[in-house]
Amino acid sequence: MEQEEAIDAAHQDPYLTTHPLTPDRIAFVKDHLARSPYKDAQLPSGFDSGFDMVKAKLDGFLDSPGPTYRAYAAKETTPAVRYARVVLSHRMGDEAGSLRLLDGLIAEQPSSPWLQELKGQVLFESGSGRAALAPYQQAVRLAPDQPLIRQSLAHVMIESNDPALLRPAIDHLQTALRYDREDDETWHWLGVAWGRLGNLGEANLALAEEAMLQNDIRSARRFAQEAAGALPPGPSKLRALDISNAVKRENRT
Repeated sequence: MEQEEAIDAAHQDPYLTTHPLTPDRIAFVKDHLARSPYKDAQLPSGFDSGFDMVKAKLDGFLDSPGPTYRAYAAKETTPAVRYARVVLSHRMGDEAGSLRLLDGLIAEQPSSPWLQELKGQVLFESGSGRAALAPYQQAVRLAPDQPLIRQSLAHVMIESNDPALLRPAIDHLQTALRYDREDDETWHWLGVAWGRLGNLGEANLALAEEAMLQNDIRSARRFAQEAAGALPPGPSKLRALDISNAVKRENRT
């Protein structure tokens, strides 16, 4: 960094020009860390193993399979290594191998919602949508306050094309929105579910919310106006009118 700062300004990294990392700033950080009341604090029990599991899952999904297989060698049997290989096997189309490894991890960690969630994902993406319901439902029982798990379960319910599962899917999506109203995909699936039940007012309202989050103002206005015209008096109709009026007030039409 000091060498970079010694370079003529015209040839410096633009970031360092506006964010100089001088020895004084480094010294400031060191002093802050030395004075911090948390400098000797220990990480919570299980933090390292939990971090390793998160990293393994991300590596499995995001990195190229070849290097990741080598990084997570089969001869190692730690939970993180097997977790990465669950994902890699799934990505390579080996559903049976992926599920075999995953079931072993679940037997060791039966209270983990994330393992159940991943099992549901593997089954669903492998074409076993009905079988995916049970692990997703178990994941929700283990982590009822995690909106993304509820969203995934609702998605599987909707894609099952079973009319009896549409209302439970809506319940899960509405619960998810109580935790996070900024997820456009949750609104999308709520719109789909209401539409399949024939409630076009609620369907269009949900799609208006989705469009607003995506900054698709033209669609938001159209869906909100259609929702306001179809909904009976009540909170949903007022929300549709609020969206429509907000678009007009901001002159974003």
